[in-house]
Amino acid sequence: RAYLARRMIRIYPAYWLALILSTMILGLDLGNWWATVRIYTLTHIYWGDTALGGLVQSWSLATEVSFYLFLPLWAHLVRRVGAQSANKIEIHAASLIVLYLSGVGVRWWLRDGGHSIGYATLAANTDLFALGMGLALIEVVSRTRGFTPRPVQWLFSERPLVAAVLGFACYWALVAIGYPEGFNEPTVFQELARQILFGIIGMAVVGAGVFGLTSQTNTGRLLRSWPLWALGTISYGIYLWHLTLLEKLAPIEWLVGSPSLLALVSWAALGSIIAAAASWVALERPLIGWLRQRSARGGSSSIHKRE
Repeated sequence: RAYLARRMIRIYPAYWLALILSTMILGLDLGNWWATVRIYTLTHIYWGDTALGGLVQSWSLATEVSFYLFLPLWAHLVRRVGAQSANKIEIHAASLIVLYLSGVGVRWWLRDGGHSIGYATLAANTDLFALGMGLALIEVVSRTRGFTPRPVQWLFSERPLVAAVLGFACYWALVAIGYPEGFNEPTVFQELARQILFGIIGMAVVGAGVFGLTSQTNTGRLLRSWPLWALGTISYGIYLWHLTLLEKLAPIEWLVGSPSLLALVSWAALGSIIAAAASWVALERPLIGWLRQRSARGGSSSIHKRE
């Protein structure tokens, strides 16, 4: 229960605030009451008529909520399977391979069958979560056993520039495969290549953040700097607000010019940072602090009862 409470408090209040205000600012049509319920509960990705409803970027947030609900069940299954094994790390690694292949396989099945929806669901994205959990597993092994695989240490801690080059190379490959724009249907190859390359880009970025944070390289010092720490703290709010600001500011020619992508992105970034900081100070941080205090009091009560 505590795990789910932490996740829900972290996700929903700031999302609801952004959704309510964005609906007012942009005049969003959330549909009938049932569609609105799905959008507010972040379950809308499992219905075709609301898959991209509300805040367009919230499909990925809905996928994340599905993952948080799925994770305890998956962890229980992995514990059951590996209960008699001494090689816990290997069991976890094998389970992540299964998750990765499952995600790629579902996406293959969806595209090969010509399905128009389903790509935002958890089943079609378990590969991305498996990559993230893989990095987490390596980090735990590194911290508890004092051992980091040499390739990981070299790529993310010692040579983060190589990780950046890898990420840019994958992005170039994404452009080169000619993934169609809009709602034009890609081929199976384009679909899978895009998903796999996005996964590698994510690994390059997150891996450098996880393992490069403590390095003594210039990248490590940059990651530990106050500005990046502050942006990381409010990054969820930036994610929630950036598209609303982009859409609202785009028609204002005296502010962003016509056309001027740089000015539009710059003003939208500034506005998103301000909105995210306000959300963090006024809503998110107080709620997180309240939950921590409540959890601490609950823990103390449990200890006194046992005594």
